[in-house]
Amino acid sequence: ITAVRDSSGKIRFFSSIQEDITEKKELEKELNFFSSMDSLTNAYNRRTGMDFLKKQIKISDRSKEKFTVCFVDLNNLKKVNDSLGHAAGDHYIKSAANIMRDHLRESDIIIRMGGDEFLLIMSGCGKNYAEIKLSQILKLLEEKSKNGEFSFSASISYGFAEYIPESGTGYEKLIEISDGEMYEFKKKYKTEHPL
Repeated sequence: ITAVRDSSGKIRFFSSIQEDITEKKELEKELNFFSSMDSLTNAYNRRTGMDFLKKQIKISDRSKEKFTVCFVDLNNLKKVNDSLGHAAGDHYIKSAANIMRDHLRESDIIIRMGGDEFLLIMSGCGKNYAEIKLSQILKLLEEKSKNGEFSFSASISYGFAEYIPESGTGYEKLIEISDGEMYEFKKKYKTEHPL
């Protein structure tokens, strides 16, 4: 609002300009969404995911409820990319992310760490519950191979780290523990399923 004055300086009237910023706000909201999400899978990207993990530690310390972190790695993605092409590899990654999303709780967070790696934050649960959920996800992926959706053996390797409230375990340590356990799972998988 601007005051319009005459030559003597007396205010004669007020002039106002109104701007509709709805579209601008919608665009900002959209840009914010895409800056926090992985474009292929619609999972959270690594940067945003690490923020969630740090917050989850604080929430757990306040509520005295444990939570579980799960590190997930897709088996055979390099082989799929090399033999069938990156479109097939992308389909594999998206399918795995969709299965995880469909079979985890709304409160659980899926983060794409990069490439074929995901991190799951499963709030308010211990390792036993998380193991049950991940074994179900593994079975569903294997069923998709048997049903012919994939022309290769689709499966995941995974490992867990349970956060105990007020234990002082940092988010990097949780990732290190779950990644280490996943690596052991993968070694066993490769022994049982040689290429």
